[in-house]
Amino acid sequence: MRPAHAYLGDRPPTVDELTAEVAALARGHEGVCDLVTIGRSRRGENLTMLVVPGEGPALQVVSGVHANEPVGLATITALARYVVTSPDARRCSWYLLPCIDPDATRMNEAWWTGGVPTLESYHRGFFRQAEADQSEWGLPRPGADGLPEGRAVAAAIDRAAPTGLITLHNSDTGGTFCLSAAPHPALVAILEQASARHGLPVEAAPSDAIEWPSPGPGVHVLPPAEQMSPAPGSGRRPFGTSSVHHAHARGAALAFATETPMWTSRPHDFPAEDAARHLDETAALLAPVAALLTPRADDPFLPAVTDRLGIHALMAAAYRRNPHAGAGQDLAHLGPLRTAGMLLRACDAELARGADPVLKTARDELDSHFTRWLAAAERALKPEPVPLARTAGFQLDMILSAADLLTC
Repeated sequence: MRPAHAYLGDRPPTVDELTAEVAALARGHEGVCDLVTIGRSRRGENLTMLVVPGEGPALQVVSGVHANEPVGLATITALARYVVTSPDARRCSWYLLPCIDPDATRMNEAWWTGGVPTLESYHRGFFRQAEADQSEWGLPRPGADGLPEGRAVAAAIDRAAPTGLITLHNSDTGGTFCLSAAPHPALVAILEQASARHGLPVEAAPSDAIEWPSPGPGVHVLPPAEQMSPAPGSGRRPFGTSSVHHAHARGAALAFATETPMWTSRPHDFPAEDAARHLDETAALLAPVAALLTPRADDPFLPAVTDRLGIHALMAAAYRRNPHAGAGQDLAHLGPLRTAGMLLRACDAELARGADPVLKTARDELDSHFTRWLAAAERALKPEPVPLARTAGFQLDMILSAADLLTC
């Protein structure tokens, strides 16, 4: 166990708790660190970076990357406490971005602050924007101006000029893996060792990356951002680039995303064609309900659901092209629950504005589908929650192992 593990809490903090903790650290350790404002979110919240100068290379860590991934909020809190209070940690200069998407993260807080999350509470409380609206995919690139949060993150990366950048992600179920800007063989060993120390399996073929090159188990190389952005005519909006891509383009020797599961799951028999058919059939049931909703400028759910329906088709196509890697994928069960959970929230929000018998009937039928899909997922995956000491502990281990690699 690393010394930083002692700073972990019992659950991920809320945005307000994280903001207060980082601000208190900065006030209490003047001369050791500096909390700087790098921009504002689309709803006007300050985006900050905690700068802790050290004697070695610059290492930048980005949290709050996706709204439904709170493990990194716990990790960044513990890391901030550690590097501010432990002189030994300052063999690097640290640039910590506590939460780059506070607006959307707040829309998930209920499911992780109300007790130990279950698959049901998670998916009923789930929110994740369309990729074109996500801060992490909102950094500018040629042909894409980016989002306010993304432009702030890009400027923070340019300011830090990091030798290494790590973004903190968590998956729903399965094992650990890394998405890297370049094929770094050293990451394979780091991932294997950190996973073993925390009793987590390495995910050999995560659904995100079944068609991407890999230098070794669990490490996958991101395609260029322009190749990942949806093509014209796909029905999905194009997006910018990620912080991993941006740091790599600015000369970072090491830039990767680290993933850890919130639940362990068991291997299950779900042939790729059956999984693809399930994604197609669930989309066919979800799309007519989404069509009943009234588009509103202040409604984040409908754009997210529309994007998710496009992702159903992308996943199904990838599974069919790769029948071996596409078999037994947890996300084939969980993806439709994500879409359905957000669609239920959208229906409830619209029904709260006024009764609509047609929408109410469709919403109730959707709830029945959700319950059936959830039961099937639980039977197949047999999920067990992973304690934060192991999930956030794994992320801390990956960060500090990367620091070891860069300073050796």
